[in-house]
Amino acid sequence: MTWADFNSEDLGNLQAAMSTFISGLLSQTESPDSAFQDTIEIKYEDRKTIKSETVESECLRLGPLPYRPGDTSSQVEIYVQFGLTIKARDTDSDRRYEIVKSSTEMVYLDVTEGEDGIETRERVQGLHFDFELNSEASEDGGGAQTANHPVFHAQYNPNCVDTAAIERWDPEPHSVNYPEYPRIPCAPFDIVSVGYMILNDHLPRRIRDHGGWPSEMLHENLPRFPKKAFEFDPQGGRHMIPEWWYVPSSVDGDGQPLLNPDHHRPV
Repeated sequence: MTWADFNSEDLGNLQAAMSTFISGLLSQTESPDSAFQDTIEIKYEDRKTIKSETVESECLRLGPLPYRPGDTSSQVEIYVQFGLTIKARDTDSDRRYEIVKSSTEMVYLDVTEGEDGIETRERVQGLHFDFELNSEASEDGGGAQTANHPVFHAQYNPNCVDTAAIERWDPEPHSVNYPEYPRIPCAPFDIVSVGYMILNDHLPRRIRDHGGWPSEMLHENLPRFPKKAFEFDPQGGRHMIPEWWYVPSSVDGDGQPLLNPDHHRPV
């Protein structure tokens, strides 16, 4: 199976899907940045590749959010930058938009309001999630082999978001220069699943009340990770999705799952 050529309909599908997701995430986190169209761009890289990413020196600002669910005495803002490289495959039933490379950076800021009413922000945490399909090097005849890296991995770096992208705040970066290692194997995270993680961590009722993803975030054209990335899945041949990592805690008082598979990105 080879990669398909993109056309204007594909670009429109992906633009609508990403806009639906981003606007839903901003709405669910009650974030003030409604003009996100100036923050992200979706464009052709070549006839078989589309890139979706935050504009240089821009980022998504989520929150302020309660650090602990239901407790507004301690609040954080989360600044996110991301990049997706997307290709397409034609199946017997439809066209699949697949992620072949993903990078998502997120930095947490502790928000404190002083007696004078002025807010201050302190950088307290940062995470960087990566994915790159190793087979790209052999399938397209180019690219570096990265077989020594976990297919999905995270790295700790409180400085990973470009300082210029953080508005209304003049931050001091952490004085420590963080190396690129270790690369910690993790669940499959891209910008969509990072958004799901943020809601589960800070506003879990938004997940519970909708039986999974808030329905306005659902869009069949959201790009998904390729099945090839899970060929050696230890879970009986099934394909993993980020939501599975939350299933044990996403149950009601009778132990019934709260996740509605119709509210999730298809696999």
